Amino acid sequence: MAELTMSMSEVVVVLRTTLSGASDKLKEVELVDKNKIKLLISVSKLFPDIPVSLAYHSFNKGIIKFEVYTNYPTKVIQAIVNNINFEGLDKSTLSLDNNLLSVNIKEIMLTSIGWLDIKDVKMRNNQLTFILTPISNKR
Repeated sequence: MAELTMSMSEVVVVLRTTLSGASDKLKEVELVDKNKIKLLISVSKLFPDIPVSLAYHSFNKGIIKFEVYTNYPTKVIQAIVNNINFEGLDKSTLSLDNNLLSVNIKEIMLTSIGWLDIKDVKMRNNQLTFILTPISNKR
């Protein structure tokens, strides 16, 4: 097993790179308050952009969860997030329910780094540590 530790600013760089061009709904990704990620979601040209902050919540069975903070009604944000299409990814990869954004990071990794598995994710000192292990061919 190996550990990959990333500062939150590094996580933001990875998100910007990954999300740029993946969806026209996400306009901005930046770090705020040392451990929160701020996103700016564009609904349409007729509505103002929606600021949303994310804070790490938990990791379980390949799903990383973030608490969602916004001044907009949760139902509006939920409808937008649940309808975002990322090229090459299944719709179930990203979902919002009860102010928790669930991201199937295991599924995302399979599309780009299929030989690595994420066993755990921990938040320590404003850094995310990913516990990784190679996937055996015996599956």
